[in-house]
Amino acid sequence: MLRAGFVLVLALPLLPPAVEVRTEHYRLAAEVPPDVAEEMGRVLEAAWPRFAEFFGRAPDLEEGERLPVRFFAAKEGFDAALREAGARPPAAGGLYWPPVRTAFLWRQPTLYNTRTLLLHETSHQFHFLARTRNRAPPAGWYVEGLAEMLGRHRWDGKTLVVGVIPTLSLTDFPAKALARFTDPGFDLARAVRRGGEDRVTAWALVSYLTRGEGGRLRRRFEKLAAKLDRGLGSADALFRAFGRPEKLKARVAAWLAAHQEPWTIVFNEWEGIGPGRFEGVAPPPIVSACRPKEDVIRLSAVLEVPREGRWTGGLLLHHESGEEYTTGMVDQAGRVRVARRRAGRWEILASRSIARPAPGGDLSLAAGRSGGKVTFRAGGETIGSFALPGSRLGLALQGCRLRFHDVRAEPAGHR
Repeated sequence: MLRAGFVLVLALPLLPPAVEVRTEHYRLAAEVPPDVAEEMGRVLEAAWPRFAEFFGRAPDLEEGERLPVRFFAAKEGFDAALREAGARPPAAGGLYWPPVRTAFLWRQPTLYNTRTLLLHETSHQFHFLARTRNRAPPAGWYVEGLAEMLGRHRWDGKTLVVGVIPTLSLTDFPAKALARFTDPGFDLARAVRRGGEDRVTAWALVSYLTRGEGGRLRRRFEKLAAKLDRGLGSADALFRAFGRPEKLKARVAAWLAAHQEPWTIVFNEWEGIGPGRFEGVAPPPIVSACRPKEDVIRLSAVLEVPREGRWTGGLLLHHESGEEYTTGMVDQAGRVRVARRRAGRWEILASRSIARPAPGGDLSLAAGRSGGKVTFRAGGETIGSFALPGSRLGLALQGCRLRFHDVRAEPAGHR
């Protein structure tokens, strides 16, 4: 847990001021506002028992010792710190550097991507210190696959779940991996021998071996992992343990086909924070949206009304492109607007008011398609039916941060 009184400002050499947060197991120096650093500390502490459960043990720390993590606002600071530590800066977002037992990383395009990278690099740190005597195992696919898998998570501010298939993400590794593993020209043996360079393949392999076939492969994977963690074996040990490359490739492809991210981001930034739960954020005056990958005929959600401040949120009623979409949104005063974006302009399809949403309460939202029209409801009231093309419904907001729960979508053709 975070220990009160340990948040302070310090100056790192040649770098802007950073906030230091000390938790039970970590010492985080981060170029972020204090509240953001505190949340990063909570994520790290929430990850510790999850990592310990996965690896079967935790690093042995001296009394009062905390693992160092350094987070930078930009790559320039990240590169400078790594050079100072004696490491060559990679063309990547982060690096665990064993000689100084420190995880280094810098800010990524979205909050979710940044948190994923934080978990990725600190899982390397945890893995090396708990299992490998702080040395890299001789199989890059294994090292990077573990970190990529453990980095994918759900976080609602209190509970952290690692090693999940995200509801949606910018990187969408499952879709990329499925395309790769179903490509007749993809050479799995060659990709494995390249080590951790192919992060998508590494993620797919470790995810399948730890979760695939009802978990029946897990024990065999753990035996291979124990051998690799002792510095024994090589990349080809994978095929000795799990069969010829072409056969393994087909099995992973079959698993991937059934384990995809169900939603997609239309505009940044969104994350799934739990089953049927989403959080989205956008700076003023940006409209942000997400939707199921499948076409749907009905979608419902409950918007968690903020306790204070201005906000605007609702549903995506149609989407063709970044310049062809329609939203149905409500604001803090209960003003409802259905607006269509077309050819660089907004067209107001409906504008009215409903009962003012209660701060801290819930606002029900629903959209359904029938007969070429989409009907939009907010707060239990029907706002109208609108002639809109396609069957793409989703969530939307403008210039604020909102959460939604009980999000349900009925695919087109569902009986």
